[in-house]
Amino acid sequence: MQDLRGKRIIIGGGATGIGAALAARLKICGAHVVIGDVNRTGLDAMIPGLPGPGTAMPVVFDLADDTSIDRLVQVCVDRFGGVDGLAIGGADLSPATADADRPVLDMDSQLWEHVFRVNTIGHARLMKAAMPHMINGGGGAIAIVTSGAAFMGSPTWPAYASSKAALNALVRSVALAYGKFGVRCNGVNPGRIVKEGDDEAPINVLDRVGRPDDAARVLTFLLSEESGWITGQIISANGGSSFRE
Repeated sequence: MQDLRGKRIIIGGGATGIGAALAARLKICGAHVVIGDVNRTGLDAMIPGLPGPGTAMPVVFDLADDTSIDRLVQVCVDRFGGVDGLAIGGADLSPATADADRPVLDMDSQLWEHVFRVNTIGHARLMKAAMPHMINGGGGAIAIVTSGAAFMGSPTWPAYASSKAALNALVRSVALAYGKFGVRCNGVNPGRIVKEGDDEAPINVLDRVGRPDDAARVLTFLLSEESGWITGQIISANGGSSFRE
């Protein structure tokens, strides 16, 4: 288990799934965690059950809303005095958005704008809000959740796949621009992660399904000093569903 005692970490998208599993791990590791999500009900349900000696604070926020992004970061600064880490896993995967994300000949331009606003621009905007506090504190770590669709494409969700490919480029751009200030930035491609009620047929060489905690373990590593020599990388922790360098 990583030692993150006293580290101040923001999670953008943490009420369910990978974000919730990450919140649990970070709190167990002793971190002060500010957990943002658009899902107020999910936040209220998960906070009381988080284990560990760290601190967890819920904040309702939306990656598509600049005001709420600034508020999320400010809560961390006001409550804990700064920001040491940022994890972003939020994305609009709602059925309505997924159903409207059609192949290019049937594309909806407004849908594409919305997907990029959340999946790419929102991530950049949250990094912009958090990084000055990291730099003032001598550095920090950013870890985002990306997707194998960024490498392989998607025949049915082209806007989603394109937004994740842009997110991978954003990770590398931030790593290049702000490494001199001690800021590291990496991403995790977790492959297919299942939740309760999903089809649990494995589609990887390890012959088991991926769980939220599988991705949370890698994100925790990337937010810790144990990964202090890693930046600008997209790590495919996907059970072997695909291979790449």
